[in-house]
Amino acid sequence: MPPLPDSCDHCRKKLDDGEVLICGHGYHFECYQMMEYGCRHCEEYYKHGIYSNMNSFLDRLEKGPNVLTSDEQNETPTEENETVKEVEANGSQEVHAELLIALIHVNTW
Repeated sequence: MPPLPDSCDHCRKKLDDGEVLICGHGYHFECYQMMEYGCRHCEEYYKHGIYSNMNSFLDRLEKGPNVLTSDEQNETPTEENETVKEVEANGSQEVHAELLIALIHVNTW
């Protein structure tokens, strides 16, 4: 819920002697005290977002591993794909070295 201008976001009465929190929601001291010193609107917003993200993550996990389709398998290898194959063939130390190089050059991507 977006903040109400000049009104308490709990009781909806004019906010004369209340405080506005950093999130933008404003409350009378008594209303904020009743809400146990937390912005319930923002708390619900974040809880909903976390719940939605977790469900999306769990759905992707349930689909199993990524499997290439026949179209993807028949694609012409690019320079990047060849580099990945070379790195995989060279073992874990080479992968570590390539990862470090990629991390150093991440700003140039």
